[in-house]
Amino acid sequence: REGLGVTTDDAPLVNFEGIYKMLPIVVFSTIYHHSIPGLSNPVGDKRKLGGIFRATTVFSTLSYAFIGVTLGWVFGTGINESSNLNW
Repeated sequence: REGLGVTTDDAPLVNFEGIYKMLPIVVFSTIYHHSIPGLSNPVGDKRKLGGIFRATTVFSTLSYAFIGVTLGWVFGTGINESSNLNW
C-alpha cells in the first residue's frame, strides 16, 4: 500500500527502540487499575462510580493538557524533556 508517498514497506512491524519510554505509562496504568477497588470502596452509592471516575479522568486530562500547552507556549522548542528542569 502506498499513501502520502510512504509505503508500508518503510515501516517496521515492531520497533523496540525507545520502549523504555513506555515504562512509566505502564506502571501508572497498572497502579490505577489495581487501585479502583480501593478507591471505590468508600463510595456508598456504587451507581455513581462511573460518573465519579469519568469526571476525574476528564478533569485530569484537561489539567495535563492545559499544563502541557502552557509549558509549550512559554518555553517553545527549548523545553526540556522533563519540564521542571526549565526552572
